[in-house]
This record gives sequence, structure tokens and C-alpha cells, in this order.
Amino acid sequence: MSLIDLSQASANVLKWTRLFAEKFGSEVQILHAMWPPVPRAVTEAEGAQLLEEFEERRVELQRAIRAQADQVFNHRIHCEIAVGVGHPVKVVLGGIGQLRPDLIVLGSHGHDGMARSLMGSVAENVVRESAFPTLVVKGADLTLGQQTLNRLLCPVDLTQSAAEFLDASASLASSFGATLEVFRVLPDDTADVEQEMDRLQQWVPDLVRQRCPISETVHAGDTAEQIVIFARQRAVDIMVVGVEPRRFLEYTVLGRTTERVVRHGPCSVLLLRLEPRSN
Repeated sequence: MSLIDLSQASANVLKWTRLFAEKFGSEVQILHAMWPPVPRAVTEAEGAQLLEEFEERRVELQRAIRAQADQVFNHRIHCEIAVGVGHPVKVVLGGIGQLRPDLIVLGSHGHDGMARSLMGSVAENVVRESAFPTLVVKGADLTLGQQTLNRLLCPVDLTQSAAEFLDASASLASSFGATLEVFRVLPDDTADVEQEMDRLQQWVPDLVRQRCPISETVHAGDTAEQIVIFARQRAVDIMVVGVEPRRFLEYTVLGRTTERVVRHGPCSVLLLRLEPRSN
């Protein structure tokens, strides 16, 4: 599922969508939310006219989206287009719940122009509430028709959860012909980095090494800050970040490190949500 708003950034969202769809033979649904202003009180005749205008606008948007999709996809990907009417967050979350996509692709900018602590209002809610893998598109535009990536970053902490995310990252790196950067950050500046590097190299399974080129690195310092700096220095194309969301009252809360990485990272971020364990 590709979420676009016909802004300038939408073309890059569609390029990333094409990259994944072509690689994995996927069909695509493009979803756009239309939220027209509605008067509080209207007569029956005025209401009928508004509905007619909404439908005309919806058809216009579908044509514009189809034209943009055809330009990016070059008719190589089966694509369906849906334009929902209503609040963008409600439309998008409802569409995700119905489709249950293998991957959600969206931009990181604010659709409504309002400053947010994480991203745009729609992106923030999708990242927080969706149970499906979500690609937040950031950084430089892909080349039209690009089929490979050079460098993929997977931050790890040597836990079982990190091992699962590493396995998924290796699969992606193998599919896209990329080098996998396995990166660990030590919170204690006094830690023995050389010793921890040995631990990291022993922790990475041989089966992972057989699937793609691997490069391990250990730094010390603030976790989010070091991840962002490393991604920029290595010109990483995409980061794979594991998400273990927590509930706070009625809201899902992302970890502070994840939020900062998504907000400040120089490249696109693929968020993978860990399935809850029964034990």
C-alpha cells in the first residue's frame, strides 16, 4: 500500500513502492485521502450539490494519481487507486485495516503542514498504530526504475528480537544486492569497543553471512545519535529498525530511540514490528 498526497514528495514514495513491488512481484494499492470542508448546516439541495462536487473532485484526483503512477510504474505493476473521503488519519488507518498490506510506503512530511514531534500527522499515526511493516521514505530521490540498493543498516543490541530483525535485514540486503551494515551502540563510553566487536562478530550467524556482504561496527555514545551519524557517514540507502511498541493509556508509544532515528535519520527507514510472544 502506497500512501500519497500528490505533493512533490509523492513521486519518490511511488519510486520506493515500485522498487519493492518489482523486486517481490507485488500488486500495489495507492490510497489518497480527500478531506473537503463541509458546512455545518446545509439544505437538502445544497447537500446533493456538495456530494456531486465531492464525486467530481474524487474522479479528478483518481485521474491525477493514475497519471503520476503510470509515469513512475511505466505500466509494469498492477496498481489500484482508492480515494477516500474523510479525515486523512481515519481514512488511511481504515484502508490499512481492510487491505492488511504486506508493506506500507509513505512519506515523512506533514500532510497538513503542522509541525509534529515525529513526522506528519498521518505518518505519525500509521507508524504508531499499524501492525504492518512500514517504510518511511526520506532522503534523496531514487532513480526512476532503480532496482538495487547499495547499503542497508541494521542497528542491533544482541537480543533475540535483534536477531529476528537481522535475519529480515539480511533477506532484504540479499534481494537488493546490498551490503548489510550491522551496527551496535554501547551506552557506556568506557566499554571495551574491541572486545564488544568480537562479541558482535560472533553473534552474527554464519547463515546470515552467507546471504549478503556483512560489515560490523561498534560505537559508544547516545544510541539514536550514533545511528544517525553512522547512517550519514556510510551513505546508507535504508535503515531497518525493529519496533517493540508499548501501550500508554489508549495510545501506542514508540521507543524514544526509534522516534529520534525516524525523525532525524538521513535516509528511508523500514520499521518492522515484533510480533508479541505468548511466553
